Amino acid sequence: MDPRTGKKIRLARLLNPVTGKGLVVACSHPVFAGPVPGLTTATEAERAMRALAAADGMIVSPGWVERLEDLFAGRHRPSLILHMDWKSAGRSFLKVSTTLLCPLFTIEAAVAAGADAVMTYLYYGQSEVELEREEIRRNAEVARACERWGMVHIIEPRSATERDNPASVTPAVLAAYARIGAEIGATVIKTVYPGSPGGLAEVLAACPVPVVVAGGPGGSSPEEVIAMSTAIMRSGANGLVFGRKIYQSSDPAALLGSLRQIVHGAATP
Repeated sequence: MDPRTGKKIRLARLLNPVTGKGLVVACSHPVFAGPVPGLTTATEAERAMRALAAADGMIVSPGWVERLEDLFAGRHRPSLILHMDWKSAGRSFLKVSTTLLCPLFTIEAAVAAGADAVMTYLYYGQSEVELEREEIRRNAEVARACERWGMVHIIEPRSATERDNPASVTPAVLAAYARIGAEIGATVIKTVYPGSPGGLAEVLAACPVPVVVAGGPGGSSPEEVIAMSTAIMRSGANGLVFGRKIYQSSDPAALLGSLRQIVHGAATP
């Protein structure tokens, strides 16, 4: 039997095999940021995730798999995507000048848990070239393990200097990052939105694998989220991966429904 078959089956649960489109909710921020609004307590987090079961996929940290196993079991349930990396960036406390990452589990463990995909970060532009080399090595190792086990590998390339240097997230830079992630062996690339449909089109043109777009920090109104999502999908992206923009909204389930319309169209159940 060929593990490529397993990867194809898993990818079809995440992205519609006819249209290649998908809508994913990212709920794994606390694994590196601690409590965040919308997922502050365990009770609030579980309630939020269960209310978003209409998503095509959900990114969770490994600590939630057993607690939420019934959420992912059965037909028409979200695809289980496991957040594989802890990282020292992205938190509001104890900020550091360099970004360090480490895996939280093995691909074998993800397969045993019934996951369809794993997501890793790929940080570029570190102050020390050895750290960047380690990022390439670490992601390549995950990609090869995913090939052996038929697992979908989502790589999210990020700039280590994006907080202080806006030039590190231009369309040209994001296009380069996306292409490098695909060349390493990513099944899907998750990219930061470059701020305009034209900029996103540049990223999409450079990448030979499906590209889904992250929502970024929360705080936007539902109208702004819908307008942004419409622009993203009209640019030709393969889907959305929104977290805080959904679970921090006043009505997460309603916003998710509106985003499903944008990603899949009214005829999609």
